[in-house]
Amino acid sequence: MLSIPLKKNQIIGFIILSAAWLIRNTFFIRQRSGELYSAVDQAAMIQIGIVLILGLIIILSNPVNFWTDLKGTSGRWWIIIYVFGLISYFWSNNPSFTAYRAIEYLILSTALTLLILNSTDEAAAERNFLLIAWSVLACQVLSPLQSLSVLMTGMRNNALGASAVMIACYSWGEYLTTSRPSKRILMISAIISTFFVLISLSTSSWWSLLVGGAIIALISRRKILFFALLLLLIITLFYVDQTTIDQIVYRQKAGMTFQQALTSRDILWQDYWSAFQEKPWLGYGFGIVARELGEIYTTNTHNYIFAIAVGMGGVGFAIFIIYLLKLFFEMLRNLKFGSLSSVGLFAALIASFVNGQSISFIGESWSPSSYVFVCLFSLHLYNYLVNKYSYSVDSYPEYVLSPTDNQNPS
Repeated sequence: MLSIPLKKNQIIGFIILSAAWLIRNTFFIRQRSGELYSAVDQAAMIQIGIVLILGLIIILSNPVNFWTDLKGTSGRWWIIIYVFGLISYFWSNNPSFTAYRAIEYLILSTALTLLILNSTDEAAAERNFLLIAWSVLACQVLSPLQSLSVLMTGMRNNALGASAVMIACYSWGEYLTTSRPSKRILMISAIISTFFVLISLSTSSWWSLLVGGAIIALISRRKILFFALLLLLIITLFYVDQTTIDQIVYRQKAGMTFQQALTSRDILWQDYWSAFQEKPWLGYGFGIVARELGEIYTTNTHNYIFAIAVGMGGVGFAIFIIYLLKLFFEMLRNLKFGSLSSVGLFAALIASFVNGQSISFIGESWSPSSYVFVCLFSLHLYNYLVNKYSYSVDSYPEYVLSPTDNQNPS
C-alpha cells in the first residue's frame, strides 16, 4: 500500500539494521549504574550508528510520499507523538537523551511500518508480521544461553510475556474466526506463544491474554468460552490471596506474594503522579521519567500512561488520546467490513494496551516488545487502507488501480 514501493536495497537495509538493533539489545545487554544511563560508551555508539544509518535510508526512501500514504489514518498521529517527543528536547531535564530516544523510536517504527506496508497483499503483510514478531520472540527466549537454568530464569519476565501475548491474541483470533491456508500455522503460533505467556510469570501478560481471549470469544459469538473467560477474569481480579499461586509462582519468581506483585509499582507511580502535578502541560522530556523522576531508578515507567503524560505533559497525552480514538474507530470499521485479520488485530491491540499498564513499550524508550507492537499496528494500517479503498472506489490512489480500472471504476 505504498505509493512508491521500496527498492530492494532499501528493504535489505531495513531488515539488517533492525535485526542488528534487536540483537544488540537482547544478546548483548550490558549492566551499568543508573548514574551512567546517558553515558555514550562503545555499545551505545554502535546503537546510535545503527539508528542514524536507518534514518538515512528512510530519508532516501522519500518520506513525504509515506506521509501522504498515511493521510486520514492513525498512522499520522502515531508519528506526531514522537515528533512532539523530539520537540520536548527544548524543555527536557536531559535534552540529548530525550532527543536520541525520540529519534530512535521514530526511525525504528517508521522502518518497520514501511516494511509491512510494502507487502504485496494482505496475506503477505500477515506473513511479514508473524516473521518479524517471531524473530523478536526467539531472540528474547534464546538470549540467556549460559545454561538451561539461566535460560528458564531469563524467560520469567514481562518483556517476553508482552511480546508473546500480542502474538497469541492475534493468532488465536485469526485461527478461531477464519478459514484460510495459513490456519495451521496460526494454530501452531497460538499454542507456542501462549506457552511463552504462561512461563513468563507476568501477571499483566496473563491478564492481557484473558482480556484478548474474551474479546475473541465475544466477537466470534462463542458464548460458553466468553463467559468462562469472563468468570476467570473476575476470579483473577478479586481472589488475589491464593496460597497456591503465591507459593508456586510469585515466591519462585521474586519472593513476592500475588498481592505484592499487583501493587509493588505503586510507589513508583505515586512519584510520577507527583511529578506530573508539578509540570502538567509539557512534562519533563521524552523517555526520562523512569530514569530521573522516581525514588527508585528503573529503565521504564511500567505504565505507558505515566510515560507519555509525565514525559510529554498534558499536550503530549492529548495527542496520544487522539491517536488512540482514531485507532479504535479504524478497528471497528475493519470489523464491520470483515477485513482479513480484523478480529486478531482487534484482540491483540486491545491486549497490548492493557499490558502496557505494566510495561511501557509505547511512548518511551524503544524495546524488543516495541517491534511486535509496531508491526501489529502496521498490519492494522495495511488492512485499514485496503478496506478504505475497497469501499471508496472514487478515492483509490492511482497506484492501487490498474489502467483498466481507472478507465472504468465500476
